[in-house]
Amino acid sequence: MACAALDVLAYPHAASKQRTCPLLPAGRDEFYAAFYQERNRRWQRRSPFIAATLPELCRQIGVHTLFVGEIGAETEQTLRDILGPKALFASPASRMRRAGYLAELGWRALETSPQARLSEIEPIYVKQPSIRTSFDQPFAPPPTDDLALGLPKRH
Repeated sequence: MACAALDVLAYPHAASKQRTCPLLPAGRDEFYAAFYQERNRRWQRRSPFIAATLPELCRQIGVHTLFVGEIGAETEQTLRDILGPKALFASPASRMRRAGYLAELGWRALETSPQARLSEIEPIYVKQPSIRTSFDQPFAPPPTDDLALGLPKRH
C-alpha cells in the first residue's frame, strides 16, 4: 500500500474537524500542501497536491485553517502575517509524521481496497524536479559480456 506523506501528516488532526493543511518544504521557498476536511462524516483530501509559495497557497484560503507538518517558526510567522486569525497551528509535537499513523492508514487501505502490486506503485510528482533536465541525455547501453559485468570467467 502507498500512502502520501501529506495524508499521514493530516490524518491525526481529523478529529479536530478543522480544515487542515499539512506542509512539507519543497525547496526554493515552496511547500507541498493539500487541504483536508470532513464532509458528511468523511475525512478526506479536498484538493489536489499543491507545490506553491506561502503567498500563493494563502490565496486559496478563505476560512480558518489548521496548519500541520514541518513548519518552522519563520514559516509560522509568515502564515500569521498573511492570514491573521485564519491561521491556526497544532502543537509542534503533533505536527510531525508518526509511523503509527502511517501504519493505521495503510491498514485501512488494505481492508477497503484491492492490494496493488509493488510494481504498480509509483511516486507522485507534484512538480517535476528542476534537476531532471540535466539527466535528459542518452546513456550507453548496459554491458552484456561477463567480464564487463564483473562475473567470473566461465570454463
